[in-house]
Amino acid sequence: MYSSGLGFYPEDNILNIQIKNNCLVVEQSFFSNSRHTQINKHTFRFQNGDFYLIGSYDNFADTCDFNFTQEINFSTGKVIVDREYSSCDDEAKIPENVYKEFIHKFKPLIKMNDFKIGEHKFKIPGMKEDFVF
Repeated sequence: MYSSGLGFYPEDNILNIQIKNNCLVVEQSFFSNSRHTQINKHTFRFQNGDFYLIGSYDNFADTCDFNFTQEINFSTGKVIVDREYSSCDDEAKIPENVYKEFIHKFKPLIKMNDFKIGEHKFKIPGMKEDFVF
C-alpha cells in the first residue's frame, strides 16, 4: 500500500478493504498528480493458517500518454501485460501498443505479511523489462 504522504493529492487517495468470495481484497487509488492515477488491487485468501496473495492488479494511467495494466492470477499463473499509448499532442510519435498473456508459475505463494508493492519481480518473456508487483 502506498502512503498518502506521497503525491500531490493525498486527500483524494482512496483505500477500500472488503471481503469478497471468502477473500480479503485491498484496493487503493493513488493520484500522484493532476495527470497520473494508479490503482492497485491485491486479493488474499486464508489457507493453511495464513493469508496468501492470490491476485494482483495494477493500472497506471496518464490522461494523455498511456494506460498500463498488469494483472496476475497466482492460482493459475496467468499474467497479463497491457500497454496502451496515446498523446494529447497531435504531432507526437505514439509507441505501438503491447498486449501479452502468458503463464508464469509462482512457487511458493507470497504471504500477506511478506508482500510490499514493488518488491517482487520476474522477467517478461520476449521483453527486456521486468514485471514488477
